Amino acid sequence: MRYYRSDVTAVMAGSPSFWKATEYLMATTPSPNACSTTTPPPCCTLHCAPLVYADPDGDTKLAVDQPSLLFASYDNPLITTVGHQLDHLLALLIITMDGDLPSELRRAAS
Repeated sequence: MRYYRSDVTAVMAGSPSFWKATEYLMATTPSPNACSTTTPPPCCTLHCAPLVYADPDGDTKLAVDQPSLLFASYDNPLITTVGHQLDHLLALLIITMDGDLPSELRRAAS
């Protein structure tokens, strides 16, 4: 969920990059199915916020942690399942955007 968006290009004008910059305040939550059967730890909402940025050539890049690896650390089968579901959705997003699917997500794509 996106709570806030701000164009911070002017704030970044002093940096050597000269890139346009937008700042987002976002939060992610486990799927509604997981939320209806268990109360996830509040720290779960800290994970999976992707970083979208442009490299020096102007190409758009996506950086995100693999959800299943992060969510498995809670040692809760329901939260681990949500992590695998998010892996699948992330893989589909990358495929839909015609991106290069990392080998770590190839199994999740099927």
